[in-house]
Amino acid sequence: MTTRNFRVNNGLEVGDIVISASANTITGGSTAAPSADGDFANKKYVDDSLSGLSQNSISQNNTNVTITDSGTGKVEITADGTEVADFTVAATTITATGAINLTAGSDVVIPTNIGLHFTDANEKIESDGTDLTINSGAKINLTATSDVAIPANVGITFGTHEKIESDDTDLTITVGANGDVNLGADIGLTFGDDGEKIEGDGTDLTISSSNLLNLSATTDVAIPANVGLLFGTGEKIEGDNTDLTVTSGGAINLTATTDVVVPANVGVTFGTGEKIEGDNTDLTVTSGAKINLTATSDIHVPANVGIVFDANASEKIESNDTDLTVNSGADINLTATADVNIPSNVGITFGDDGEKIEGNGTNLTIASSGLCTITATGETVVTNNLRVGGNLTVDGTETIVNTTTLSVEDNIIELNRNISAASAMPGITGIRANRGEGSTRTEQALYWAWDESFVDDGTTTHGQAGGAWTAFAAPRGDESGFGADSLIDIRANVVHATATSAQYADVAERFEADAPMSAGAVVEVGGDAEITETTSDLSENVFGVISEQPAYAMNAAAGNNETHPYVAMTGRTPVRVTGPVTKGQRLVTSSVKGCARAVATGESISPFNVIGRALESSTDAGIKLVNCAVRTNN
Repeated sequence: MTTRNFRVNNGLEVGDIVISASANTITGGSTAAPSADGDFANKKYVDDSLSGLSQNSISQNNTNVTITDSGTGKVEITADGTEVADFTVAATTITATGAINLTAGSDVVIPTNIGLHFTDANEKIESDGTDLTINSGAKINLTATSDVAIPANVGITFGTHEKIESDDTDLTITVGANGDVNLGADIGLTFGDDGEKIEGDGTDLTISSSNLLNLSATTDVAIPANVGLLFGTGEKIEGDNTDLTVTSGGAINLTATTDVVVPANVGVTFGTGEKIEGDNTDLTVTSGAKINLTATSDIHVPANVGIVFDANASEKIESNDTDLTVNSGADINLTATADVNIPSNVGITFGDDGEKIEGNGTNLTIASSGLCTITATGETVVTNNLRVGGNLTVDGTETIVNTTTLSVEDNIIELNRNISAASAMPGITGIRANRGEGSTRTEQALYWAWDESFVDDGTTTHGQAGGAWTAFAAPRGDESGFGADSLIDIRANVVHATATSAQYADVAERFEADAPMSAGAVVEVGGDAEITETTSDLSENVFGVISEQPAYAMNAAAGNNETHPYVAMTGRTPVRVTGPVTKGQRLVTSSVKGCARAVATGESISPFNVIGRALESSTDAGIKLVNCAVRTNN
């Protein structure tokens, strides 16, 4: 068969093969005709424009295909085996609705000075055969699921002088001359966890450590003059190029594992007048005031080496490993704010053993071969029991016992012994009790005393001639000026006496009232309690009259004047009366609550109606208090 090239203008069909001039396509190549492999040997298009191939596919197995793009259509190329597709076009756009996966068996080579652009020229990756340049108009975000590995001795350079580089051991950060490694405010360097951190806030630099902070240097750590190290808020170390100042709001604790060496003739000065200095021979401690020495263990001074107080050794403390000797040219003054402790069975000897003070852990013994005299310009205080085996004589002007209870086993307490007269209180001998805090009469003292000047009516002396036992209150220091208004009450269960007298005139007893009642109110038995105020005329239940100052008060502990007022049943007391009354008239209850009235002339009454008799007259038609002699017929 002779092969000829021919041109088809309108189309050709050979078996399943259709060549279309209008569609510019060849179809039917998948069948067995015209060759057994069902493939075309070649496809050749006269028209090189791709404008007519939009949305179509071109397949080629063994022959190179060159495509020159002059249109805007989409080209899809599928290759297998070792086919290579080369594009020589003005611009090529690859658009994918999903990921674009690039798989190569070898390097993907981009020519020198040819870069990868992302969107515009602000984001670009380009190499010039030596350096790789990454340009970005904004941030460069690097995201990786594993390490971003940079080879040893290959670093990251910032500008020309700033660099971060590792040699597989150390990480080095290098900056140019006078350059800084800048971190933003409130952003720090963390070592390990947040327990170790260096951070600045734009003003202060903070170094935090959960454990020790170790600073190692092969030369000085220089801090400028007048710039110090501040610890907390009140502790600071600062130098001014001349003096070093250590400031502390509390104690300064110095800890060292060997000697703290200060050069000869260079001292440690405290304030302005206190100094410790040595000259390689003597150590001198100078103080403008006291020297206070505090230690938690012994202060050792070698045997036969003493502490000298002055220039000529007349005041010295020295030991010979057996005895401690304290020498003084004058007094030895011992001052302490707590106990001076001496061991048990070790005493203080004065002269020889004739005068000695010694304790055995239980008892303290003071031995003296003669008198034992205690002389003090202030008080001599004994804080526990004091027992005197012999007589106790107090020669002072006043003896004060501050105990809660004074117990005297003697049968008689003798007052004014060997005293001819009582100068502070003429004619008065007795016991004074000072009133305590909270008393309503704290300015006074209370007395139980024998008053030799007491006379009842100015002519007759009651009891034994020349006085009476008297209970009274008087101002401290002015006891001689008491009078009748200074007398106070005496309470007792039973009083045995030849005769008694009272300042007031009625006999009364406390009874429970159903409401508060005023003095002079007329009451009867009844109501919600024991007594109630009368409300009916000529009541036979009349019981008595409310008294505020009874001469004899019975059942005094039953209550107070609000709940249990005193009811006078006999004696002289004011009575609340309504209407006019004439002295001597009998009084009966009225219809006015708690009030009595005078019995009218010729009025028929029962003895059980009578409260008492008026001791004074009144023309007042209203309610008033009238002195009466009360006596009810119960």
